[in-house]
Amino acid sequence: MLTPEQRVPGGDQDASVYWRDVVYGPERLENYWNDRGAHRTELVRAIVDTCPDADSALEVGCHVGTNLRLLARAWPWAIFYGCDINGEAIAYGQERFLELGLPPVFLERASIHSYVGAQRKADVVFSCYALAYTAPADLPGALQGLLAAAQRAVVIAEPMLVDTAWPTAELVNPLPEWRHNYAGLLARLGYGDRLVIRELEAPTTRINAILTASMA
Repeated sequence: MLTPEQRVPGGDQDASVYWRDVVYGPERLENYWNDRGAHRTELVRAIVDTCPDADSALEVGCHVGTNLRLLARAWPWAIFYGCDINGEAIAYGQERFLELGLPPVFLERASIHSYVGAQRKADVVFSCYALAYTAPADLPGALQGLLAAAQRAVVIAEPMLVDTAWPTAELVNPLPEWRHNYAGLLARLGYGDRLVIRELEAPTTRINAILTASMA
C-alpha cells in the first residue's frame, strides 16, 4: 500500500509521456472504436440514470471516443466533448464521428489537467480508465477540475478501492497505474453525502466499480 503523498519515480508525467507517444495503428484503433465491453455498457447506464435529460457530456481521457459514441445513441440531442493526450486516437475518433454524422462531438488533443482547467462546462463529466494513470499526489487537483467542469454530475469508472479508510492507494503496475480511493477523497472535498457507488459483478477489465457524485 502507498499513500497519496508517495510517488513512483517520474509518476504521472511518465504515464502521460507513454500514452502521448504510443502508436496504435489502424487495427488497434478500430478495435477500440468497436469495443462494447460490459464496463462501457454499465458506464452509459450510470450516466443516463443519473441525468436522463442532460444536454452535454465531457469525457476526460476519451481515446477514440468509444464511450461518447455509445452515449450519443442514448442522447441524440446532446453535445459531446472529449480530450485525450494521444493525437492518433483523437484524429481517428474525429474522422469516425464525421462519417457517422452523430450529434456534435468535439474531440481535442489535450491532457486532463489542461483540458478541464480551460473553464469548459458540461452537464456530466466522466472518466473511464483515465484517472488510473494520475499519481496520488496529483489526483485531488484532477478531481477538483472535473468537479468544477460538471454542472450536474461527475461519473468515474475506474479501478478503485471501495470501503477503505483514507488515505490509501494501490500501485497496480509500474507504468504507473493506480487504484485510488475516489470516494474517500470526494468525501473530504464535501461530496460524501452525494456519492453512489455501483460495484461491477463481473468486471472485464480492472474497472471494478462506477462512482457517481451529484453536484446538488
